[in-house]
Amino acid sequence: MNDFIELNHVANLILEDKTDIIEGCRRIVSIRNHLELNEDHDFLPIVAFVSEIDDYPNKEASGRFNEEYLLKIRREVNSYIKIVKPTLQNACATIIKKYPVT
Repeated sequence: MNDFIELNHVANLILEDKTDIIEGCRRIVSIRNHLELNEDHDFLPIVAFVSEIDDYPNKEASGRFNEEYLLKIRREVNSYIKIVKPTLQNACATIIKKYPVT
């Protein structure tokens, strides 16, 4: 899949609440880096979010953590997501408009 198509696809999934917002944002940052769009400030809310939740384990790594710890961190991250979700979705909408696919 073309990187711009994937970028648009993942941003749409986040915008429509059809994917895990953490994994989706991590993927967007990875695509942004691959496309060398580091100077594009429209990605900043997503990059900041990914940086803030950097310690949150991905799905593959979560099996290596104590269940009590995972519950605690999930509550904290979910509270944070509730606050920043509108900003992340706005960033996704901007990215979709800026990098349309045909």
